[in-house]
Amino acid sequence: MRIKQKLFSAILGAVLLAPAFVQLALAATGVIYITPASSSLQVGSSETLQLRINPGTTVDGVQATVSYNTGYLQLNSVDTSSSPFTVTLQKSAGGGTITLALGNLSGGVSSDSLIATMNFTALAGSSSSSLTISGANATSSGSYTNPATSGASVSFTSPVRTQAPTSSGGGSSSSHASSGSGAQVSTPTATTSACNPTATPATTSNTPAMKVNLSSHLTSVSSR
Repeated sequence: MRIKQKLFSAILGAVLLAPAFVQLALAATGVIYITPASSSLQVGSSETLQLRINPGTTVDGVQATVSYNTGYLQLNSVDTSSSPFTVTLQKSAGGGTITLALGNLSGGVSSDSLIATMNFTALAGSSSSSLTISGANATSSGSYTNPATSGASVSFTSPVRTQAPTSSGGGSSSSHASSGSGAQVSTPTATTSACNPTATPATTSNTPAMKVNLSSHLTSVSSR
């Protein structure tokens, strides 16, 4: 299995290093995309995005670079463990980019599949930012499939701040006429003394409480 993996890596590496004009000569098939395509995050909150491929044919290798703005998003993790592309040719992340090159040794991938999950924390409380895909491609039996790409957009918000409730005036006097007597009940007033000028507040019972180089790596893998 180890020899087979090295052979596969060498073949896939040779394909990925082929001249650009060879890529353009092949018909475009499939799409590599980020989902969800749009989302909203509060500053300080985190979200997991998926990098996926809908290949349109059977592919045995995939590569892509995702770019993000480090002023708006903090990258927490990149996970490829749940991807059917189980051979890691390249995986690097940081400084605003995530670069991946993965392969499959089990007959290829023909249906919409996960490439990697990416977890981010929002650093901004307003505005929006885009995640873009570049350098994307897939291989099928030694040939490029040249898939289209589709990135994502994230908008940022701040938590809504609620104002603390204020107490209603508790010092207003009130009078209540008792049935039959007409007597009035007066509200207690604050008192001061010469010894202690601090007013003693009146009290009432109802006052409310107050976030590579791909070529070099593949060449290294293929030469092992």
